Amino acid sequence: MGSRLVLSDTVAAMGSGARAAARAAFVGLCLLSAAGCRRAEGAERVDGSEVFRTACARCHGTDGAGGPPSLGGRAAPRNFRDAAFQASRTDDQLHAAIRSGTGTGMPAFAAALGEEQIAAVVRVVRSFDPRGGHP
Repeated sequence: MGSRLVLSDTVAAMGSGARAAARAAFVGLCLLSAAGCRRAEGAERVDGSEVFRTACARCHGTDGAGGPPSLGGRAAPRNFRDAAFQASRTDDQLHAAIRSGTGTGMPAFAAALGEEQIAAVVRVVRSFDPRGGHP
């Protein structure tokens, strides 16, 4: 309780302008603290492994090694364990292929997956890179 009296004495000794400035600073600090405690929208990390398992593994395999060509002569699903493939694509290119499809058998997933889910799948695809170095 002693510290409360000291604080009260300090505030009482201040002029009205200084009290107003101190009050404004206190309110500003409170607002900044509160803003920092809120979770940002979309900050939760999507489980890319689960999304890959349900949306991609059917064609690319649970291990990312790809599969046989589909019926109708379309290209075989990509082997994500192929270092040359991994080296030839940027994350943005992988994201675009998942979102919009490739025109060679890979369908577009924009209607089924959100941007965070697609980004999570890109991380999973990168995890198959035999060279490592991807998050």
